[in-house]
Amino acid sequence: MCGDASGHARTQLDRVHAERDARAEARAEREFTDANVDRIRDLAVRLAAVPDLQARADRAERVLQERDNRRIFPRPAFEPARWPGELRTALRVGSSGRALLWIVRNATLPAYNDGLEHDQPDLVADIAAVLREESTARHAVATRRFEARYGPDDEDREDDDT
Repeated sequence: MCGDASGHARTQLDRVHAERDARAEARAEREFTDANVDRIRDLAVRLAAVPDLQARADRAERVLQERDNRRIFPRPAFEPARWPGELRTALRVGSSGRALLWIVRNATLPAYNDGLEHDQPDLVADIAAVLREESTARHAVATRRFEARYGPDDEDREDDDT
C-alpha cells in the first residue's frame, strides 16, 4: 500500500492528473456560477422568501438528529438547521454565486427540507435545473480531459459496421 486512501497504488502521474482534473472541474464550476450569478441569486431570494423555511428545515433536521442519536442516552439537545440562516446571511452580505448555489442546493435534498418539493415544486424544479446544468458543465470538462488523455470511450464511438 502506498499510503493512498483509495486502496490502489497510484503513480505520481495519476495523482497529478487527478489534482489537475479536480482543479479544472472547480474552474468549470466557478465559470458556470459566474455566468449564472443573477439566476442563482434569484433562486436564493425565492427560497429565502418561503414563509416557514426555518420550521421546515428544523423538522427535517430533527429527524436526522433523532436517527443519528437513536442509541445515545441521554440524547443531545436539538440543534436547529443552520442553512436557512446561512442563506439569509449570504444574501445580505452579497456572497458569491458559488456559495449561494451550495446553500440553495439544500432545497432539493429531502433530508434537509420537509415537503418543500410538494409545496414549491416550481422553485425546487428550477433549483434542480441549475444544479443539473452546473453538473453537466463540470462533467463536460472531465470528459474532455479524460478523452485527451486516454482517447474517446468505446461506447461513445459510432459503430460504422451496422
